[in-house]
Amino acid sequence: MSPARLPWTNAELVAGVNTVITWTLNTATRLNPAITGSDLRGLAIGVFALSWLYFNNGKIAASNIIPGASLYGGPSATQCPMQTAVHCNAQSRISTTATTTFPAGSSPTDVPSSDQGQQIAVALYINPLADPAAWKRLIAYDPEKMPILVANSGAASGKTVLGYVRTGYLGVSVQKFTTRLGSGNLADWTAQIEEDIDMRCNLYGSSIGGIFFDEGWPECGDNNQYVDLYKYINDYTKRRHSDALTVLNPGSPIAPCHEDIMDTLLTFELSYDAYKNSYTPNDWKPKDPRKLWHIIYDVPESAVGEVVKLAKDRGAAFLQLTYDVLLNPYDTLPGESYVQAMMGAIDGGVPLNDLPSSWAPGGNAAAVSGLSVLTSDYSSAKLSWIAASNALGYDVYSGDSLLPAFQPR
Repeated sequence: MSPARLPWTNAELVAGVNTVITWTLNTATRLNPAITGSDLRGLAIGVFALSWLYFNNGKIAASNIIPGASLYGGPSATQCPMQTAVHCNAQSRISTTATTTFPAGSSPTDVPSSDQGQQIAVALYINPLADPAAWKRLIAYDPEKMPILVANSGAASGKTVLGYVRTGYLGVSVQKFTTRLGSGNLADWTAQIEEDIDMRCNLYGSSIGGIFFDEGWPECGDNNQYVDLYKYINDYTKRRHSDALTVLNPGSPIAPCHEDIMDTLLTFELSYDAYKNSYTPNDWKPKDPRKLWHIIYDVPESAVGEVVKLAKDRGAAFLQLTYDVLLNPYDTLPGESYVQAMMGAIDGGVPLNDLPSSWAPGGNAAAVSGLSVLTSDYSSAKLSWIAASNALGYDVYSGDSLLPAFQPR
């Protein structure tokens, strides 16, 4: 990086710094939940303060300070000061997923069966700068057979880009994951997910083709509350970012109530041995095989054809095979002969990309009343208002800036 690009008031540099810091904070708290956000924030600010002293020859100016709130992500990232760049927020696992899109609104009844053929979806976490040859190979493969990649450069090869958004199992798994602000509340998870969707789409612009939602919760919930939330997230994505493709990754069997919540569901993410000998299927069959994606690691090249056939028999049109193993089976692209074995075993097709849900019929929404601020701090506020009749959702503004949308409660 050229020293001429300093100081930190340069928006592009600050955006990169904030991305690295937030990735560190999120990753560390997931590895060791006992570490507090305060501990990590102090450490991160100290480290980067020392870096700034070095680069700026010991001079520190107020305009160079990055607020702690934006370092840790959260709602303030959408309204951060100019010196913190337009995108202060960032998510752990900085990755994107590229995919060829399918005409919105199509269904299995109005597409040829050839479009529903098996396809390779590759979730691969390799730094393009560390292994550019691997990325060149991925981009060059036939998009009808390998339409889904983790690749920022996918748009250049006729593929569009899906941004990564973590949903944290909605905070209800045994790990009790919390948002970046430490909340396990469903409304707070919803607000963070919305913010991350918009951040990804704003950051990548027209290169974004949709969202890959990780850590999906597979249960319906009381009165289908988790189903309804994921449907809302799916609709939010598709309404705000037209033609967006959506993928939810529970990594395990999922209840039938989830079939129509997103375009594709990743429902298996284990080893070749588990896929052969202890596979647990969904207790339902999708209307379209492109609804399901299976990832199988530790697969020998000699077994590629066998596993492709198993996946087809089990109703999964999307699959990823690799001979890589735990702890991280996503950090190596298999050799060319392995990939060609996969390509030769599948027919190819195009992904699903359905329209958002239709708006429910009803009259115009009434006006909101009784708006008040219940609590607030340096990075967030809790609002209260009297629900408006016939309201399907709410847009909340800070001045002229639109904040994440809210579901009626």
